[in-house]
Amino acid sequence: MTWTGGVRRRPAQGVGTITWVWDGNEQVSTGWLQDGKTTGHWVIHQRDGTVAEGSMVDGDQNGHWVLRFANGRVEEGPFVDSERSGDWVVRDADGDVTVRRLVNGQFVEIVEQR
Repeated sequence: MTWTGGVRRRPAQGVGTITWVWDGNEQVSTGWLQDGKTTGHWVIHQRDGTVAEGSMVDGDQNGHWVLRFANGRVEEGPFVDSERSGDWVVRDADGDVTVRRLVNGQFVEIVEQR
């Protein structure tokens, strides 16, 4: 892992980019670190073309997120403590839309399909 950005004091603080590299994968995340923890709006790019964008609070995904996949699929909905929770809208590249309900990251039911 590398951090490129502001460090007014330790731990890292300010706007910057975190790059993770592991087992042939790479993730590049840009946003704000507060006392070494991801906070505020973040944009995360995966090597496979996936882009995730949303809110971080004390190092956890919390709030509304949008996930865009290389195949054209878009998923959006809330995270609570880094777990998908609540109703997620899934838009497939072919135009199909599904609303899925998740609780603690686990799929519970399909709420709506169009």
